[in-house]
Amino acid sequence: MLSVVDKFFNVLVRPADAALGVLVLAIMLLALGRRRLATAMLAGLAVAGLSLYLLPIDDWALYPLEVRFAKPASLPACIRGILILGGGQDRRATTAWGEPTLLGDFGSLLEAARLAKLHPEAMIVFSGYGTDPRAMVTEAAIARQILAAMGVAPGRIRLEDRSRDTWQNLVYSKLMVSPRPGESWVLVGAAFHIPRSIAIAQHLGWTMLADPTSYLSVPPGSGLPQVDLVRKLDHLGLAFHEWLGLLAYRLEGRTETLFPRPEASLSPRKSESPQCLRAF
Repeated sequence: MLSVVDKFFNVLVRPADAALGVLVLAIMLLALGRRRLATAMLAGLAVAGLSLYLLPIDDWALYPLEVRFAKPASLPACIRGILILGGGQDRRATTAWGEPTLLGDFGSLLEAARLAKLHPEAMIVFSGYGTDPRAMVTEAAIARQILAAMGVAPGRIRLEDRSRDTWQNLVYSKLMVSPRPGESWVLVGAAFHIPRSIAIAQHLGWTMLADPTSYLSVPPGSGLPQVDLVRKLDHLGLAFHEWLGLLAYRLEGRTETLFPRPEASLSPRKSESPQCLRAF
């Protein structure tokens, strides 16, 4: 039931969908003779669109999420596993064309492949089924093909292909790999999505080091404006989704805090001569 409600609210908070809804409603009101109300709605829509075009509202919404967890300057000498969260794989296009296709989050798989070369002892875990009912292939299957093409040995890759949301990503992955206290795990994912993912991991008692990738915002005052309105709408929708997700998961008791912080115990530890045992 929560999943159905979540999907419903996801539609409501997507700015492009909300704008279309307002436009359709205004047209209906015009047809019914409610010109004043319809005009007010269209004027509000125009002001909102112009504001989004002229102001970095999408950056304001995304930036706090993306800087909450800094990219680690170094990693532990030995890593048990690298967990990659799904969400950037285009299941529909992959099913149609038979070619692994990504929606935009290339960074997570690239970073995982890079870490896999640096830490040959680590298992690579990808978690994600997907939510598009029209597609036959899973996000995990797409990720396996791409990781293998980037040189990651198939025997190192473990797939969790049941999860349909972030909560299930972490829960099912933990059940599959059974992490032990003291092990070093790295969570690789889009920077804006890291706070909610780490909050769930903390709630589950799974200590992980965050490795954010695929940044979408720029720091305030950077002098790098975004002039693509469609992209700004998409970024704003992602930010709304994450902020709403942080609130919803806290209210549902799936996290311990609304906006998690990095755990002090996760400071990278280096060993003079590490003896790393393979995890696969």
